[in-house]
Amino acid sequence: MSELSATSDRLDSDGFDPSPEYRPVSTLAVVGLLAGLASVLAFAHPLLWAVPALGTLCSACALHQIVAAVPPRIGRKAALIGLALSLLCGTTAVTRQVLFRWQLRAETLQAGKQWFEALREGDPYKAHQFTLDPGRRVEAGEDLVVRYSEPHARKDLEEYLEKPAIRLLLSLGPHAQVRYYEMKRLVAVPDAAGAAYRYAVSVRQDGKTTSCFVDLQWSRSFDYVHRDWQWELSSAEVVTQPPAGWTDVVRPPSAGKESM
Repeated sequence: MSELSATSDRLDSDGFDPSPEYRPVSTLAVVGLLAGLASVLAFAHPLLWAVPALGTLCSACALHQIVAAVPPRIGRKAALIGLALSLLCGTTAVTRQVLFRWQLRAETLQAGKQWFEALREGDPYKAHQFTLDPGRRVEAGEDLVVRYSEPHARKDLEEYLEKPAIRLLLSLGPHAQVRYYEMKRLVAVPDAAGAAYRYAVSVRQDGKTTSCFVDLQWSRSFDYVHRDWQWELSSAEVVTQPPAGWTDVVRPPSAGKESM
């Protein structure tokens, strides 16, 4: 009887306990869930990688808080969802950016190699094509000599041939040894990607290696004809200032060279 009386004392007239145990909601779990939902923003820009990082931190702290708090708090499912979304979006965004940078670097280094090879082989027509907007370039199979026989194209080529880097590389021809030296800049933004590299150009002169440096800057633009992104050579500059630790003689090599 005493047990029944104690139980009936806790119940109201409708048979419900008027004072159930209150369990507060974890604020960190709510913040972690919201940050997890917003973690898709990490794909827009690397600065927004802070969103999934915040979601991961808040969700992890919420899980610890829910277990350790007295009285126990609710929000474990929200914290787990926030943690999963934050980790998924964060790691995917970082991986995507790393792969995108690798792709940009590989494409521009390959384009630079083709540009140098064209000048070493004495083909300024092909080299000049890299400096044009993709929409102005010749189609595959079109004769470059015929295209550059046109007055406006011929004028552009003559101005191009006056640039110091072009004159230097054409004069050295196959005797020039071109080596990748360093990456100066890489902008891995889809709509404004760009890259800048420094190359060492060397020849043997009088038994000594004479070198200079050529800086190439690349920008990426969309080819609306072929529906694809193409790289355009923005500038090619000769640099005679040696970097720290460079031991070769640094000056623009002259035409009196020895075969490498």
